[in-house]
Amino acid sequence: MKKVVGFLATGTLVFSLSAGIFLNSTFASKDVQNKSIGEIIHPKYVESIVEKKEVAEIKAKYEAEIAEIEESLKAIRNGIKNLRKVNPVDEEAVEELKEQEKALHDKLKAKKDELHNVIKKVKMVVKYGEEAANEIEALKAGFKEEEKAIKEQIEAIKAQIRELKDAENVDEEAIAELKEEEKALHDELKEKRDELHNKIDRIKLVAKYGEDVIAEIEEAYVAFGEKIAELEEQKEKVKEELKALRENKPVDKDAEKELKETEKSLNDQIKAEKEALEDKIEDIIYAAIIK
Repeated sequence: MKKVVGFLATGTLVFSLSAGIFLNSTFASKDVQNKSIGEIIHPKYVESIVEKKEVAEIKAKYEAEIAEIEESLKAIRNGIKNLRKVNPVDEEAVEELKEQEKALHDKLKAKKDELHNVIKKVKMVVKYGEEAANEIEALKAGFKEEEKAIKEQIEAIKAQIRELKDAENVDEEAIAELKEEEKALHDELKEKRDELHNKIDRIKLVAKYGEDVIAEIEEAYVAFGEKIAELEEQKEKVKEELKALRENKPVDKDAEKELKETEKSLNDQIKAEKEALEDKIEDIIYAAIIK
């Protein structure tokens, strides 16, 4: 049930988050003359200014280092070009410069990747706070290790399959078993990736609205899931009764009509439960915004 709840919660909570922003901006537009400048400026605007300034400072620092590496690369490439103008060409010197060029190219790529990652972290910290950003980074690092281990197992199985297929007498049964193992590993990896995304989504939402708010929404989803499961079970029984009824000729039209009305009623109840949940989510988010 928790997995179902987590999956369902993501979409509606994101929708609610958007609705919350709208509501917040609506409140900011009332009685502007009676509010402080801090209340008038939308939080999203403030957030964007902080992010812009932080990113600009980081870029300025890294771009200076990147420019220095690029200048060194340019000098080495010019050196290689000049060496090749002289006959006979000093191939040993050219090779040495090429190795330096490769090392600098790798350093440049690493520096650009580092800049990209630092900017991502800064944006996350600005948006969700340092604690949430660190939690997310730790989760991603943990998943990366698990992903690497599972992928290594998958590659090992693929190698075994290739060996079996190249054998003189192909063991189809063994190949089929290995393919099942490979599929199970792919499924495990997907499950772990989905779990990671759900955990990250929850951390972000908790950072924005607080643990109590998210816990309240999750409780609402649990109750909703249990109610829907109950209604769906009833609906399946009605469908089975309808199927059995229609197999007997002539069909009892009155009984058929009654069962169809019951099925419609159950569908209406399911729809009403979904609408009630959406309303409850909106109320919880609204209360969190205005308090």
